[in-house]
Amino acid sequence: LLYLTTTRCDIMFVVCNRARYQLKPRQPHLSAVNNIFRYLKGTISLGLCYPSKTRFFIQEFSDAKLGGCQLDQKSTTGGC
Repeated sequence: LLYLTTTRCDIMFVVCNRARYQLKPRQPHLSAVNNIFRYLKGTISLGLCYPSKTRFFIQEFSDAKLGGCQLDQKSTTGGC
């Protein structure tokens, strides 16, 4: 799913949110991942296209905060 976020920015938040629970996943987390796959199956024609033969400019913004998660005081990062 993390690989798909490069072309499907609409799933970035939920995928990164579920990636927090990779160490000890519970049933609600697995259900949420199933919902992500169901959403992807229904929106298969959506995505970003990166042209190969034309001039193309990508700009990225990112932010990080040490201990930013109120739930478990882990570091949080974000990108756009």
